Amino acid sequence: MGQAAGTVAALALARKTRPIDLVKTDFKAVETALLKNDQRIVGRRLLLENDLAKKAALTVSSENPGSAENGESFRYADKSTGVIIPCKKLDELELLLSSDDEVDITVDIYLNDDNEINYRPTGLFKSLGVRVGDKKWYKLPVGLKNAKGGKVFAVIRRMPPVRVYGEKESYAGFTSFTFSGDELKYDTFFEVINSDYQTPFTVCCRYSERGENYAKENLTNGYIAPHAAPNVWVSRELGGDGEYLEFDFKKVEKFNEIELVFNTGLNMKTFNNPSMSRVPPETVKSYRIYTVIGGQETLYYRDRGNYKRFVRIAKSASAEKVRISFDQTHGSRYAQVYDVRIISD
Repeated sequence: MGQAAGTVAALALARKTRPIDLVKTDFKAVETALLKNDQRIVGRRLLLENDLAKKAALTVSSENPGSAENGESFRYADKSTGVIIPCKKLDELELLLSSDDEVDITVDIYLNDDNEINYRPTGLFKSLGVRVGDKKWYKLPVGLKNAKGGKVFAVIRRMPPVRVYGEKESYAGFTSFTFSGDELKYDTFFEVINSDYQTPFTVCCRYSERGENYAKENLTNGYIAPHAAPNVWVSRELGGDGEYLEFDFKKVEKFNEIELVFNTGLNMKTFNNPSMSRVPPETVKSYRIYTVIGGQETLYYRDRGNYKRFVRIAKSASAEKVRISFDQTHGSRYAQVYDVRIISD
């Protein structure tokens, strides 16, 4: 609220008009100024005419498969275990499970309401049974053609002998949770989501529609935060050579600043959480930016200790290409970026 009020006042002063008149006649300018300074407005996108990044040919080193699938750790299903899955439809779902003795379990698929900003289970779509034994991916024929609000809730009903595999990473757009009982209702879910934050654990799942979750197109769609979809580019695991983004303008272009929007753990509940005294592990820590002309790379900027979500680098340069290389995060194995803006005069 304070940032919005200050932005309106500053714009009104610059235009020599009253704040109320500015809001009435050019609210779009207010929205744009807020978004440009990383004030998230639900459902609003930032697409600037002078943003060279949105017009460039974009190449990325890799794209994350779109969901947790390594299965390095597990939890016993002594409580019902759920995961919110971002999707537009869900034909088939695979879960990584095991049990020492074969047991039959039930997986319930719940619908969200129609509003994309809500995380509100509204009703059971289908209950699916499967027999679990050896550790493997178990396929569930869901057959959902329209996921309301861009998400569904998949709940593995409590069955203590069963192991539910996941990763000790937070995945943008996914939220895993547990609760007592078998039926997921909104009041139950609200209580679970607002409980004390636990160690990051994302249930392993695979589905055909997940490929766009962390695709490079998320860097150019104008969203700076999750909205129905995760809207973030996520790399595969960082290796010795790091991961990178490359923007090709096809000719030499002049620009005067670069703006970056990183992931700083928007899935996390941060209040009353002692672990959040540190920088969220998803945040990019070390990165380099190069300009390229005629195949010759020149270091434009380097940061070895970033902890911010929004970074603005005000420095003029010319380039045919801009390459951003990511070396390290604050703990995550993956580089994660919501937006890159390369601003010309």
